[in-house]
Amino acid sequence: MNRYLILILILLSPPFAGPLMSADYTIQPSSIDQGGQLASSANYQGVFSNSPGAEGVSAQYRLRAGFAGQLFDPDALPSVDFVAPGSLAADGSPKAFLAQAQHVDALALIYEGRNDTVYTSSATPPATPGLYRVSASSLSQEYVGSAYRDFVISGPLAMPDSLTKPADHSAISISLQKLLANDIRILPDGSKTSQGLILTTVIAGTGNSVFLGEEEDDGWIFFTPSHSTTEAFGYVISDGVSNANGVVTVNAQGANPPFTLQFVRTGIPIFDGNQTSLGMDFIGVPGQNYQVEWSADLITWHSSGIVPTGLTGSFTVSIVLAGNHVSEWKQSMFVRARR
Repeated sequence: MNRYLILILILLSPPFAGPLMSADYTIQPSSIDQGGQLASSANYQGVFSNSPGAEGVSAQYRLRAGFAGQLFDPDALPSVDFVAPGSLAADGSPKAFLAQAQHVDALALIYEGRNDTVYTSSATPPATPGLYRVSASSLSQEYVGSAYRDFVISGPLAMPDSLTKPADHSAISISLQKLLANDIRILPDGSKTSQGLILTTVIAGTGNSVFLGEEEDDGWIFFTPSHSTTEAFGYVISDGVSNANGVVTVNAQGANPPFTLQFVRTGIPIFDGNQTSLGMDFIGVPGQNYQVEWSADLITWHSSGIVPTGLTGSFTVSIVLAGNHVSEWKQSMFVRARR
């Protein structure tokens, strides 16, 4: 027996012995009349009573898609089965999940980062190693609620490096152990390690040259710089399954200006229903790249990536995080940077 028939029986059955009393009901909002004629798709509340002025059972209802004028009480989303892609090892391809639930025609999937993985809530599946969550919700009004599954994309992450060359731009040697010290790999269980990484390739930058040492020079990189004050070269690391590209910035000795960071203005945190965003303005040293991190509690720090200071030194840090953090960010927000 469907809900509509059960509802009619409840309304017509006397709640106690005695003469049958008339049943009244109202439906809100008033854009729909008591005949159930609908002005627009929305959520409605039906309020029932067994006598005028005596309020009875109240429930939430939705318009049944495709049936104009019919209201119904939506079901909770059934159990969702998530199907992972064939491999969750980073290979450059987005890791798209499939999801299905009994009697549900279509599900919408949203991906977001978790723990210290920064990935703004999006329908686009991630490809970079990290810890993530995929959430599913029904595209139909007949079901409410959502389900999620946590997953890990395993693989290496090459972190930015900064080195100093002589003021006369002469060649330098770089220890592989030192270069790889801050690089990590994320394991399938979500843990991190700096072990098991090898450097497979070095890539020269503009005007410079770089090569890997061999035999007695194994374990070293030899770099011949250009005459630029600041330059860079690249390298590739591997965990045996996946690769990651790293960048090394090289600055001339004695040519770096003092490192400064001046706070100018903070914006107002805004929650758009999915994520909270905030802009903060700073002034640093012109022509530099700052590696910026932020925290709301001085315990957990999140990366905002590498931010260029530009010709004037003025730059803006854009902070975005899934969920509603307006109240938390209004109370405290901390930013730190390094060059």
